[in-house]
Amino acid sequence: MTRTVGVAVALSLFFLGCSSGVPDGPTAKPCATPGAAPDVSQVPPDFPLDTFGTITKVKDDGAFLHANVITTKSIIEIYPPVARSLIDNGYETLSADNEGFEAEIYFRKGTKVAGAYVMREGPCDGLVTLRLAFGKQRFQQ
Repeated sequence: MTRTVGVAVALSLFFLGCSSGVPDGPTAKPCATPGAAPDVSQVPPDFPLDTFGTITKVKDDGAFLHANVITTKSIIEIYPPVARSLIDNGYETLSADNEGFEAEIYFRKGTKVAGAYVMREGPCDGLVTLRLAFGKQRFQQ
């Protein structure tokens, strides 16, 4: 349990440093949205990211698997299916927050798998970025 909480805290700190990257003010310029990730084979089937939008990044940094999804759905629209997908695949929600313009869901499965979904508006108006990160120990179960 202590390890799961530690992973959740580490993920919180990681995501706190992420900004949406959306320019604002009178100098705001249109931004280009990232294209689809060339290889999404590392995304496990119990994370149905492609049903939420376009998977734009999948990265294995050795300790965590990170994935980004860009969607035209609002955070209010995307939050329920993301939360439901965790429940449907046997994950337990540790903490969740949905403020409408940003949202987070921290989850675990058993004592060795912990991760987070973070939703933020951007990178452009009308788009939402969904970020997933979870510990690599998940692959060892």
